[in-house]
Amino acid sequence: MYARLIRAREIHLSQRDKNRYVRPFEWGTNFIREHGNGHDPRHLFRQHTREVMADSDRFYDLPPIRDFNLKENILTWTSAVHTDAHRVVAFFLE
Repeated sequence: MYARLIRAREIHLSQRDKNRYVRPFEWGTNFIREHGNGHDPRHLFRQHTREVMADSDRFYDLPPIRDFNLKENILTWTSAVHTDAHRVVAFFLE
């Protein structure tokens, strides 16, 4: 019963907007492997999952934050995750 509810909800959400793009299955392998093109994406995802699960502490572990700054209610620090914007900004609520 629960599976039917989830499926119905997913179908509803997927058909709600008309500006959605259908991507090939291999879209996204570049997020787990630097050079994932040309390989079977199922193999890449299986291998990635095995590696992450085998050493999940290392995969999810982040270095300590050493440069946080709190001014009034705005908290900032350098992200340990490499992105285009290396600063994280958050509102600190007391």
